[in-house]
Amino acid sequence: MIRVAFALIMAALWGGCAPQRSPFGGLSDVFDERRLLEIYIPTVNSADETCRNDSRFYAHELTQFRIWATEMFDASGKMPSGFLYGSSHDLGNFDECMEIRVPRPVPLRGQYCLAQFTVAPPAGTSLEHASSYYESDYLRASNDSMWAKLAVYAQDKTKGSRNELYFAFCLPSSCDYRELRSVLTHNAAILNNRSDFQVTVDVGSCQAATPTRYTAGDVAFIVFLGASLATVLLASGYEMALTRDSNRHWRLMGKRHELALCFSLPSNVRKLTAQGRNLDGLDCLAGMRVYSMLLIVLLHRIMFEFGSPMVNPKDVEKLYTQFETTLLLNGPILVETFFTLSGFLATYLMLGELQRKKGRVQMGAVYLHRVVRMTPTYAVVLAFYCTLLVKLGSGPFWQQRVGLEQQRCLASWWANLLYINNYVNTDQICMFQSWYITCDMNFFLFTPLLAWLLWKRPKVGVAVVGVLILASMLVVFAIVYVNKMDAMFMLYIKVLKDPVAHDTFKTLYIPGHMRGSSYLVGVLTGYIKHAMKEGSAKLPKAAVRIGKWQVGGAWALL
Repeated sequence: MIRVAFALIMAALWGGCAPQRSPFGGLSDVFDERRLLEIYIPTVNSADETCRNDSRFYAHELTQFRIWATEMFDASGKMPSGFLYGSSHDLGNFDECMEIRVPRPVPLRGQYCLAQFTVAPPAGTSLEHASSYYESDYLRASNDSMWAKLAVYAQDKTKGSRNELYFAFCLPSSCDYRELRSVLTHNAAILNNRSDFQVTVDVGSCQAATPTRYTAGDVAFIVFLGASLATVLLASGYEMALTRDSNRHWRLMGKRHELALCFSLPSNVRKLTAQGRNLDGLDCLAGMRVYSMLLIVLLHRIMFEFGSPMVNPKDVEKLYTQFETTLLLNGPILVETFFTLSGFLATYLMLGELQRKKGRVQMGAVYLHRVVRMTPTYAVVLAFYCTLLVKLGSGPFWQQRVGLEQQRCLASWWANLLYINNYVNTDQICMFQSWYITCDMNFFLFTPLLAWLLWKRPKVGVAVVGVLILASMLVVFAIVYVNKMDAMFMLYIKVLKDPVAHDTFKTLYIPGHMRGSSYLVGVLTGYIKHAMKEGSAKLPKAAVRIGKWQVGGAWALL
């Protein structure tokens, strides 16, 4: 940047002395401005006339040091430094680019484009010292070709790629992403005599400050939110008004009063903050839930952090070899705690209901209650993802990440509502974290039947659950072994750029039959707790001691 600025300044000072001036000013006396412009303003050679003219106007105004042109150049990325260390992104300045306005008969606006350059090392690159590029004997391979290091890091799934560069361009908004891709591809062809140099610029790569347009779906969702807010305000006002004796005559009769309180904010806050005591001694589960939830939130934060641009990925890569980071880097297994708790509570509560009603439980009502309790709120979140979410922010990766999420939701929201998105359209899964809700619903379909069997024929029920646990583990083993996959979803940098696109996520991580063992352990534990409560089972003292040591050891590790 300093060299370029120096060249521009010298050109401005000495340009008038040049016997022949180029169309872009007097940089030719000091610097090859054509090559400079082809690198930083590639669309000066665009096939589209409007884009080409605006780009050349920008280039000319840059030599005159116009504020807007200088800001546009300043907002563009330059060559990333430390890319062999893993710092592969030069994002420029997104906000500076998006704020550029040029008063003209046809206004010129800044447009931010993020291009990806992928370099494939030449065929036949020697990998003799492959492991030495990131081990202690690095000096042994320090004289090898740079291509060898790029090839090694591209193939190693535990490392971030060194052959992918992301470069920001701030260009006139009249230049379509296809124009930029065409010009960059043409320019990159010059380098292909040494390596395979590929350019990626797609529809989500370029963003300009355009007026927000609302679709019919957006408007419908906004109306729904407004109606919901109005309902809450009316119901809350109704409840607060009834606190005064003079307003008692306003009280609605029968079920209408209860229905109104369902939407009242004070009533719901009291329910959420009420502190009841569990007579079955299960209060400890609340603490376990909180602890698991905090760890899972931390895990997802790590996932997004590792999947985002970093200036020091080499430090992150070292974490994969350290024992003390094992828990966090294998964080996906923490979700199993929620499955176990869910299976335990669903079975224990169902067995209690069967015991109280002597087995006369309406199974249809059980399933209906589950669907009604979960689906409406779930549907509102899905609608938010499909409509307003993408309009609430901006940034270099906003369209590529959040925009992609919206596209996936528009393509497969129905699979989420049917709770089959872990088997159908898995490459277009809406809300990648929603797989858990679907798995939990998949498991619940069988829980009432297993609970009834455990209540009616305990020995047969225990045997069936045991066989299912064993079968679930064997299925996972077989699929991992046959497909030569990782035994679990690993949080590698390459994977976390887009977890949904990874085969391990789709094949191993989200299908219900691959996650059933932990839930079934919860089912079996729920039965044991119920049997102990009814007095038909008692844990041996040795088992209690072993359990205490296991719990203590687990807490010590955490």
